[in-house]
Amino acid sequence: MVVELPVIEAFDAMSADYDVVQDDWYATLDAGLEGLILATLGRNLEGRFILDIGCGTGLYSLKLAHRGARVLGIDPARRLLEQARRKARRARLRGATFSTGRAEALPVADRCADAIVCCGSVFAFVDDPEAALREFYRVLKPGGWLIFDAENRFSIDTLWLSLSGLIGDPLGYGVSRLEVLRALSTPPTRSVRLRYPLVRADGSTVYVGLRLDPPGLVGEWLRRTGFEVKAVRGFHIAGALIPSTLTIRPDLPRVIRTLFRGLVRLDKLLARFRPFNYLGTTLAFICRKPGTATPAVREVDWRLVPAAAD
Repeated sequence: MVVELPVIEAFDAMSADYDVVQDDWYATLDAGLEGLILATLGRNLEGRFILDIGCGTGLYSLKLAHRGARVLGIDPARRLLEQARRKARRARLRGATFSTGRAEALPVADRCADAIVCCGSVFAFVDDPEAALREFYRVLKPGGWLIFDAENRFSIDTLWLSLSGLIGDPLGYGVSRLEVLRALSTPPTRSVRLRYPLVRADGSTVYVGLRLDPPGLVGEWLRRTGFEVKAVRGFHIAGALIPSTLTIRPDLPRVIRTLFRGLVRLDKLLARFRPFNYLGTTLAFICRKPGTATPAVREVDWRLVPAAAD
């Protein structure tokens, strides 16, 4: 029987081995998102104040802090934040600070951030995505960057999920036939919520609810909020020809790993052509708040972030 856990409970349950699990699917996604972030913000981030929303154990926070940024990582899962703090202490990174919080109610002042990063499927777990985008707009300085990713309702992997659910879920997505039929009957302009597996280091699986968004709907949310969409980049386009539930396993068979890595190289070619990007399982949106960016300052006024010590 598949049991779905609340999101915070699920990630707290995985906190002990969250950084231990290494799989090809997420390793490829994380590397691609990191490259996109650095290509957008630049490699020298001295004097920048960056919010990492849904920071988890600090994957992006620590990398940004290593490049000179002052980073505030925000996440509702306290056990993940404890790990992030320990990692920052071990690395002697004073520029990375962590706080509990939700994307829809950020504990920071208006127009205080140079950039916001919200990556790693975080947006798919947000209860009210449009409210979160309004918060992102509020706290960004004019000219500030927003980089976030959304899970695409219309991807090859969603097709695998649907087919698997309809025939008894042999691929292990954790969805039932009824859930798939309900999703298929939902108008294509609306998001759907389906279950998705998270694999632990011991091979056991935790299931959480994941929101899949139509790209057009995400674009509409951004337009209503006021953001300018500068680019959309798709990840796992051809890579999704292999179901994601096979490639999120740490003990991936060599033949599948070799095939998957070949498809990932093909992804990089396909991403050069705009229409193919919208077939990506994950869509990264690079957005900007209108206005003129103010010069970066060397020190962040931490009175603007009163919850940083939480």
